[in-house]
Amino acid sequence: MRNGVCVCECGSGGHGEACVPAGAPALPPVAGTASSVFFREGVTVQSVFVVPAGASEVTLRHVVLDGVSPVLYVPWMARDGVRIVVQNVSLRNGAVLYVMGGAGLRGAVAAGSGGGGPVELSVCDVEALNGALVLTGTFPAGSVLTVTDSLLVAARPTPLMYLIGSQSSPYAPVLVLSGLRLVRSVLVVSDVALVTVVTGGRTVVVDGAVLELVGGGVALDAAVLGGEYALYASARVVA
Repeated sequence: MRNGVCVCECGSGGHGEACVPAGAPALPPVAGTASSVFFREGVTVQSVFVVPAGASEVTLRHVVLDGVSPVLYVPWMARDGVRIVVQNVSLRNGAVLYVMGGAGLRGAVAAGSGGGGPVELSVCDVEALNGALVLTGTFPAGSVLTVTDSLLVAARPTPLMYLIGSQSSPYAPVLVLSGLRLVRSVLVVSDVALVTVVTGGRTVVVDGAVLELVGGGVALDAAVLGGEYALYASARVVA
């Protein structure tokens, strides 16, 4: 409480509006906008972008992410539901795409609780060479997260700057579920090839995830997991 106003504070050394962990760069400040649609198509992105506050539709189509780590931070988006489409996107030179629900950033004790409308995430036709897709945080009930028709390959570890303290980075994963909390929601991974060609690497890392499968679930269909180890899991399932 400051001057009679409730103020959220970061725990565990977090800082900034989104409580990024100490040592990680703060996200650029979010700005309000009259538009509810954020759209990027046919561009190469080499600097971090921010989805405006209140956006209900986010689309990345025919986009190359070159060495950047953009964060799609759901608590800053529309409270009545969000649709996110990532289609024909290439991750190059260590690029990492983060999709974060409430409290997804470590130390974000009060920065979003996963309330609000459901999130519809569609990731398809994504190619990555030494890049990664990270799903983290609490997603509202009724959310559907889908990853399909994609090829993700890692030949070396990719730094995961927003997951400091995670065990994920050394394993050179291409798909990371870190601190992911799904309540009455669905995660579908279908028609994908996930490959790590690193000694001791893990293709998929499930790090501290909590899956509350009440009217929801996880589906893995027609997926090829390649590497010395396919999966490293440190998760808790509440049926």
